[in-house]
Amino acid sequence: DCSYKQLLDDVRKQLAEFYLTEASVSMSEIAFMVGYQEQSSFNHAFKVWNGLSPTAYREQMKKT
Repeated sequence: DCSYKQLLDDVRKQLAEFYLTEASVSMSEIAFMVGYQEQSSFNHAFKVWNGLSPTAYREQMKKT
């Protein structure tokens, strides 16, 4: 049984990971597009989801 919040977080996580593979999209744009008013809130949520900051995740994806 999934809650609305779980579904929302899953969609936000998937979208954020996708947008982070696009080098032309800024962190603040990604935060806004996935529904965060503050980039710091997005950074915190992303770190909870993946154990990495969005910047570290983007760097890691460049190497693969």
